[in-house]
Amino acid sequence: MSKSNRILIAEDDEMVRRIIKEVLQDDYELYFAENGSEALQLANEHKPDLLLLDIMMPEKNGFEVCRELRKDEEMQKLIVIMVTALSDKDSEKMGLKAGADDFLTKPFNPIDLRTKVSLMFRLKDRLLND
Repeated sequence: MSKSNRILIAEDDEMVRRIIKEVLQDDYELYFAENGSEALQLANEHKPDLLLLDIMMPEKNGFEVCRELRKDEEMQKLIVIMVTALSDKDSEKMGLKAGADDFLTKPFNPIDLRTKVSLMFRLKDRLLND
């Protein structure tokens, strides 16, 4: 793992942001957005490698953010993990249709978060280096 991997966390709940920061800050460069509009702005500004994207956020929800990012050619390789309290299959289908790569359901185990993020980067590295 390299601290050169950039992660954008789009999450409106301060407590969840703090937990994610605590879990990932030692291994990754982190950026934080509190709403969907800010997530789009920071994604364009910092070009993250991975986006942890809450679905239920103010201004633009996670589905809208994901759809907008996927329209941008520069964001096609961005890994998107939707982090949500919604655990129904319809929300998951909507997320996949919007362009999400994976899901993490709240409340999540911090070890599961770290493992999922690490796995996504390992898979991306393997695909790019084969």
